[in-house]
Amino acid sequence: IAEMADVNILDKQVRLPYLLSRNEATREAFDNPFVKNMCHAPSCTAEGLGVQPTPRADDACMFIIQPRDRYGVKIRDPIGLLTFTVDIEDPKDGTFVPAKVIPNPRIGASVCYFDGSHSGLHYVHAFMEDFKAEGDFGAGRRVPIAGSPYRIVIQPAPLDPYNTRAFGVGVGLVVASTEVEVMVHARDRFQNRTSYG
Repeated sequence: IAEMADVNILDKQVRLPYLLSRNEATREAFDNPFVKNMCHAPSCTAEGLGVQPTPRADDACMFIIQPRDRYGVKIRDPIGLLTFTVDIEDPKDGTFVPAKVIPNPRIGASVCYFDGSHSGLHYVHAFMEDFKAEGDFGAGRRVPIAGSPYRIVIQPAPLDPYNTRAFGVGVGLVVASTEVEVMVHARDRFQNRTSYG
């Protein structure tokens, strides 16, 4: 039993992929290069430091989107036919910033980079572009992958002495033998308040 898979995963030889029911009779078919599993968006996963609950602030946070079939088995996308999109939501002001998603043929998955320089709560929305119906071309719908949106709280980077500032009466010229108070505001290299490092 086979059903036609989406045309967005055609390979270079224009062979149509088929999804076969997994049982004893069809087990060897899954190792056949002429048969490909269909990528199932709700089964795809995001893996890496960028989607951990508390990543460190960085100007290029990164994670990998791993394509999977509907059974959760990893599948490779060696020529970048699958399209994934990622948006980073900042709930403080409600803005959505698109992230950069690059297919990586060497690992058969997509690598996502986003600006994680602002500390605090963020949501990572990851989608797979899907066609409206089998055989349709053009703009389709965006289907969230497994676990999306990912809730992350970006932690400040280590303290940066060049961005740390001191404020108070004692910073300027003062009379000798007088008590002064100085308040030090520790910052990381992205100007986030930090006590780390």
